[in-house]
Formats: sequence, C-alpha cells, structure tokens
Amino acid sequence: MRGAGVTFATNVTHDRQRVLTEAVASTMAARSDASMLRRAIFAVGLTLFGVAFAMGLAQAWLSQRTLPSLEGDVLAQARATLVAGDAEKAVAQLRTYAHIEPGRAENWISLGEVLARLGQYNDAIVRYKEALGIDAKQDNIRTNLGIAYYKSGRFEPAQRELAQVAASQPTNYWARLMLGLCFFQMNRLADAAIALEPVVEAQPDNATAAYTLSMAYIGLRQLNKAEHLINKVFRQQKTVEAHLVLGSFYLANGETDKAIEELKAGYFSVEEYRSKISSLSEFPGGVATNGLPALMLIFHPYNVVNFEMTCEGLTRWNGKPAWQIHFRQRLDKPNTIKAYRLGAEGLSYPVALKGRAWILADSFQVARLETDLVAPVPQIKLFADHTAIEYGPVRFQNRNDEMWLPLSAEIFYDWRGHRSHRRHSFSNYLLFSIDEKQSISEPKTEK
Repeated sequence: MRGAGVTFATNVTHDRQRVLTEAVASTMAARSDASMLRRAIFAVGLTLFGVAFAMGLAQAWLSQRTLPSLEGDVLAQARATLVAGDAEKAVAQLRTYAHIEPGRAENWISLGEVLARLGQYNDAIVRYKEALGIDAKQDNIRTNLGIAYYKSGRFEPAQRELAQVAASQPTNYWARLMLGLCFFQMNRLADAAIALEPVVEAQPDNATAAYTLSMAYIGLRQLNKAEHLINKVFRQQKTVEAHLVLGSFYLANGETDKAIEELKAGYFSVEEYRSKISSLSEFPGGVATNGLPALMLIFHPYNVVNFEMTCEGLTRWNGKPAWQIHFRQRLDKPNTIKAYRLGAEGLSYPVALKGRAWILADSFQVARLETDLVAPVPQIKLFADHTAIEYGPVRFQNRNDEMWLPLSAEIFYDWRGHRSHRRHSFSNYLLFSIDEKQSISEPKTEK
C-alpha cells in the first residue's frame, strides 16, 4: 500500500514488488519505442510514488510575496489583517476596496494574491484577469495568472500566459521554469526541455529545473544528457526526488537491480491486511477502501514537508480546546498519501488532498481529521472524495498502556457517476509485543 495511503480500486493489490517488476518489464520491452518507454517510466513514478513531477514550484515564492504598496485606510487595514493571520477578513476588505476603485489594477492584484494564498485559485484567476483588462502590459500579472492556472490543474491556459511572459522577457527564468513545468505536465517533453535548458544553465543550483529537465531527458531517451545532469545535481542527494530520478534513469538504461534499489529507498510504506476477506471483489461494488486509519501520517515528519500547513486558531472540539490546522498538498512535493487504482493490473492515480485537523491543546493528539480533493481527477471520473476520521484513547489492559488510535472513519466519494458512503468502526484492538528479560550472573565454577 502507498505510504499512509488509501487505495480505492476494483480487485486491488498492494504488492509493490510485483508492480515494480511489471513496470520494469514494460520498460525493457519498450526500449525500441520512445512513446511506450515514456509511458512505462511515468507509470513507475505514478505507481510507486505518485510524485507531482513539478519540483520546487511557486509555493515558497507565493508565501513570501508582499502585496503591492497599499494606500488608503481600507488597504492599510487589509494589510494589517493579513499580517495578523486573518486572510478571510483581508479578502473581504480587499473586495470592498477593489469595488470602490475598480480602475486600479493593483487592487485586483492584491485581491488575487490573497485568494491564491488561500488556495482559491479559480477566484484568483478572475481577479488577475480584471487586472490584465486594466493594464495588459504588466508581466507580473500574467505570471500570477499563469501560476493560478497551473495550481488549479489547467495547464493549457497556464502555458499560454507564461509563454507570453517568457517571450517578452527571455531572461525571466522564473517564467521559463513555470513554462517548462506546464509542458512537462502536458507530456510535451521536447518543449519542456527547450524551456528548462536555459534555466539550468543560468541557475545550476535550481533543483526544480534540474529534476524536471532530467525526467524530460529520460522520457525522450536522451540518456547521455540525463546522466550528465543527474551526476551534477542528484548523485549525492538522499531525497525522495533524487531516488526517483536515479531509479528512473537506471530503469531506462536497463539497469534493473540498481533501479529497484533506488526506487525502494524513497518509498515509505504502511501495509494493511484483512484476514476475513479472501477476495477484494467481496467488498461492496468491488471497491475496497483501505488505509483510512493511516491518514494521520500526513503529520509524520517524512510526509509533513509535502503539505502547506496553516494554523487557523484555537477552537473547541467536543468541549475541549483544540488547535484547528489546515493542510494542503504542495504541488512541488511528492504526492504519496492517497491513490485510486483501477483493477489489479491498472495504474495508480494519486489524488492530492486538502483538509483540516483538530489537535487537542492539552495533549497535542489529533482528535479529528477531514480531507477533500484539491481538484477532481477527470481521467478516472473522480469528482469528490471526502473523508472524516475521529481518534481517541484506547487502553490495553494486559499492559496498562494507552494509545491514541482511530475510532471511526467515514468516506464519501463521487466516482464514475456513482455517489457512495462508507463507514468504518474500529474496536477490539489487539496489541502485539515482545518482552525480553535478561539475567547476568557470575559463571558457576566446578568444585
């Protein structure tokens, strides 16, 4: 099973060694066919990691952006509100001022940037378009618009906007990087390489550009170029991205054993076994829902770096003070939490998650976790996926131990035109452990 993941599938299997072996076999069989090879390589990435191939996106950049110089009492209030952490109130203030002076592009830019920070990309797109209608010559507006399109998964319009910026500013390496990421997501690998090569040359330490360009070279079977770039940037790294790009290179080069070692090194796994179900086809509708309790591992140090985390303040949960934390999958980080797989032999489709957790203020235990899709997955006709899990203390009498474990989980999903609701209850926990006792004494001597 994917790390801390939930897999929805018909006749699902979690045998990752089998999946890897089949992917390797597909790759080796496709050596003479570039398009088949590209699909096989990408299948490995999707199946084992679900990595969002755009590394190092605009997340840090967006979070560090400052708003344009704000003038007037309303805008000053909006800035102060934003600094205080109340982004929703800042949006309301900025909307007010934008409608008071609709002819100022800066007002719409400010509103668009705050909306983007909140993850409301479709609304941000509308505001950036308003700004472009007032001043079409500002490349920064078009760049913001392209990023908002990208982060909402609309790569074609994102590519159009960013291409205009790159054409008017050839040394705008940020725009060229984003353009290359768009092409990569659209599987236009040759165009991605053309866009990214100047970025890597000008910014050799840009790991985002180097990673994406390496993967593009591998997909294009330009393995000499890929090897040179990988040796320069990734050979000594131990990150998930480094393991993935090295594994993909070895796989494309026919070095299967090395590929397996690299890909396994970047894999975080949680296995689930249900002894009373002999066939996953016995699940309702042939759809298995696995791994729900492990969603809390979003907060594991291995996974937490892949999410944007925002503290929304102190609230109450079941009468107790609790911190409300909002999280959202970062597009520039691997997506290893949740996936859908279609059939035992099918590909896994990673789904990016957003949601909230309520963490008790006195114990810092997660009391409740809710997740939703960042965006629909039209390739498999998945339009909604909502999960709610409640946690609580469970005491094990034989050892007098208490652990914080899931008590119930509910899942609602709209998949292939069918809306479903499942509920899981967790009880009768068993704790398996091994005790060791050691006794050391002087050796007995013979009389």
